Amino acid sequence: MWGAAAAAAVISSYLLTLVLAAACLAMPAVVIWNLAQGNTTALSTQLLLGIFGLVAGPSILWALIPRKIPFEAPGATIDLSRERRLNEEIKSIADALDEPMPTEVYLIADANAFVSQPGGGRKVLAIGLPLLQTLTVFELRAILAHEFAHFYSGDTRLGPWVYRGRATMVRVFENLGKKSEVMGILTRWAVVGVVYMALIWFLRTYWKLFLRLTQMISRRQEFRSDEIACYVAGSDSMASALEAVNRTSAVVRPYWQNVVFPLAARGYHPQIASSFGQFLAQPGVAKAAAEFLEKRVGSTKSDPFDTHPPLGARIAEAKKIGVAAPAADAEYGNRPAVSLLEDLSGLECELLRGLMPQLKTAELRPLVWETSGVEVFVPMWRKEVEPFAEILATVTLRALPMLVKNPRILVERVTNPPGLLLNKEKKMARALEIVRMALTLSLIDHGWLVHIGPGSCYLEHDGVQVVAANVVGSLKSGAMQETQWDEFCTKMGVGDLPLGASTAQGSLV
Repeated sequence: MWGAAAAAAVISSYLLTLVLAAACLAMPAVVIWNLAQGNTTALSTQLLLGIFGLVAGPSILWALIPRKIPFEAPGATIDLSRERRLNEEIKSIADALDEPMPTEVYLIADANAFVSQPGGGRKVLAIGLPLLQTLTVFELRAILAHEFAHFYSGDTRLGPWVYRGRATMVRVFENLGKKSEVMGILTRWAVVGVVYMALIWFLRTYWKLFLRLTQMISRRQEFRSDEIACYVAGSDSMASALEAVNRTSAVVRPYWQNVVFPLAARGYHPQIASSFGQFLAQPGVAKAAAEFLEKRVGSTKSDPFDTHPPLGARIAEAKKIGVAAPAADAEYGNRPAVSLLEDLSGLECELLRGLMPQLKTAELRPLVWETSGVEVFVPMWRKEVEPFAEILATVTLRALPMLVKNPRILVERVTNPPGLLLNKEKKMARALEIVRMALTLSLIDHGWLVHIGPGSCYLEHDGVQVVAANVVGSLKSGAMQETQWDEFCTKMGVGDLPLGASTAQGSLV
C-alpha cells in the first residue's frame, strides 16, 4: 500500500513536470499564432512571455532526463568468506526472512547501518564500525533484521525511484533559478517576473507536498521494519539497539575528528574500535551521550519532513509488540558485536585509508595508549610549541591567566597551515591550544605524570589531578578566577615554573 503510494507520488511528479513544460512551450506557439492572426496587441508583452516559455520549457524537459546514479563504495569491503562469524550472523537473518545474502558488505565510519540496491540488482549492506563496538551480538541481530526487512518489503527497490523523483525536482529548480542567466535577465520585466514567481510558487508547493508524502511513507517503512525485526530478534533487543545507535551517533563525529584523524595524519593506527569504546566511557563523553539519548527518547512527535519516526515512538512501539527473543546462548549474544570481525585491524586500516586518501601509501604504525605519551604526544606537543618557546619562556605558570585572556602576542605568531587561511577566531583558538600544550609540558618536565587515553588527558602529582584543557578553558571563560589559580600554584609549588618547556622528558605513564 505505502509502496504503491510512493510510486504514484513519483509518477505524478513526472507527469506534473511534463505538463508544466508543455504549458511553457505552448506560450511561444500561442504568440506565433497571434502574430499570424494579425493580433499585435501588447506586442512586447507577448514576445517576452514567448521567450520565457521558450527558455523555461526546454529547461524543465532537460531536468527530466534521467541521470545515472554512480555507486561509490561507502567504506571498507568486508569479505564474508573470511569473516565467518559475521557471515553466520548475516546468513541467519537472511534465512529467517527468506532473503538472499547481500552481494556486497561494507564497514563504514558512521554510527549507522543501511541497505541499498544500486542498479536494481546488487544488494548492498553497510554496517558502522562504531556500532559494532557498542552493540551486543543480540542487538546487532535486531539491526540486521531491521535492514533486511527493507529488502523483504521491497523498500530498496522503491528507494531509487523516490530519490530520482526528488533529484528531478531539484534540477527543475536549479535550471529555472540561479543556473540560468537568461532567466535572470527575463525576470527583470514585471510581466515575466509575475509568471515566473507563480511557476516557482506552484513547483515549491508541490515539492513540499511531495516531500511530506514520501517522508511519511519512509517513516511508515521504518516502523514496519522495526516490527519485523522484533519478530526476528526480539522486542527488547530492538529497543536496546535503537538506544545504542542514538547514544553512539551523539559522539562519533568528535571521536573521528579529535582522536582518529589527527593520529592517522601522523602515521598512527589507534585501534579504532576499542579506542572508541574507551572514548565513550570517558565521564564527559558518556554524560553528553546520555543527555543526547534522553532528549531523543523523550521525543515522540515527528516533523513532517523527518525520514525516521521519533526515537521515543519507535522504542515504545517495539516494547508494545512485546515479542521475546529466540532462545540463544546468552554469554555469546551479550558479547560486543565487534568480536565477530576476525580481521578487525586490517578492516580498520582499509577504512581509514578510504577516509584519508593521503594515507594510501603511508605505513600506519599501531598506537598503544599506555605508551602513547612518551612515544607520540609529548614529542608532538614539543614540536608544536617550539616556534613559540621564546615567548612562553618569559611567562610563569602564575601569570598564565594574563596570557590566556590576552594571547595576542601568540596569535601574531600563528601561521596558516598549507592551503588554509585562518581567520581571527581560529588563530585565537590555535594560540590557546599552544598554551594548553605548553602548560602540560611544563608540568611534565617538573615531575608530573601524564595519563593519556582516547578523549582524555590529565596530569597527576601527589594525588592531585589537573586537566590542562579545562584550566585554559575555565580561565578564558571566567569560570576559574585568577585567585583560584594563584592558590593552586602556591599549594603545588609551581607558580614560578616557566611556561616554556625544558629539554627534560619527565615521567609518563
